[in-house]
Amino acid sequence: MHITNLDFDSKLVSLESEWRQAYESGLAARAEIEALTAAEKRDEMAVARAQLLLERTEAAKSRIMARIDRLEDSIIRRR
Repeated sequence: MHITNLDFDSKLVSLESEWRQAYESGLAARAEIEALTAAEKRDEMAVARAQLLLERTEAAKSRIMARIDRLEDSIIRRR
């Protein structure tokens, strides 16, 4: 498959946007965990949900980064 520079740039921008969204979700989950654990009346179920969201976000970031790496490798091999 032949990928053009325009295709590459477009895909890279899209993946970077996905990664940024996952990053920001991770920040929000961390902030929620901190707030929930600092609360006077701690809701363990809410903390567990926030921790699960954080784990899923970190996994998503890893998958997206792997896709970015593969895309970059494909353009390098093409040169």
